[in-house]
Amino acid sequence: MARRLIRARSLRWRALLSLATVVVLAVGWVWLAGIYEAGRLHRVTASLGTAAAQVANGTDPDEVARQMQAWVRVVEGDRVVVSTDHTVDRPWHQPVSEPFFGPGGRPDAATVDAGLGALETRSEVRQALRDGHGAHCRASADGMMLVCAAA
Repeated sequence: MARRLIRARSLRWRALLSLATVVVLAVGWVWLAGIYEAGRLHRVTASLGTAAAQVANGTDPDEVARQMQAWVRVVEGDRVVVSTDHTVDRPWHQPVSEPFFGPGGRPDAATVDAGLGALETRSEVRQALRDGHGAHCRASADGMMLVCAAA
């Protein structure tokens, strides 16, 4: 008679089953998050392009910023004439995601934006001046934040 390595009701079996469940759930979570984020990037760049077009067509920048939950700046020449910020200050997932940003905490969008340089030197602005519209996404210097912009 063949001897079973692990009895189905033993503590060892239950521990192995619990460990396997945790591993499968973690891998599944990462897989689903990857699928969600890939679609999200496309939706963000498309909605930013729409927001830029709305402002260019005369829609109130404050209304566009509120609707898109974005930071809208209107530039004429070399100066910003309108700047309105309606970004979500505290996303719903912040309590869960906060520890993953380390001791410095979640990056601040205004600080990251200031580190990107002057507006006229950015690729999306140069592309918009050349082609009529432009959009670009880039990671912040520390890699903690994805910054997308359209012009």
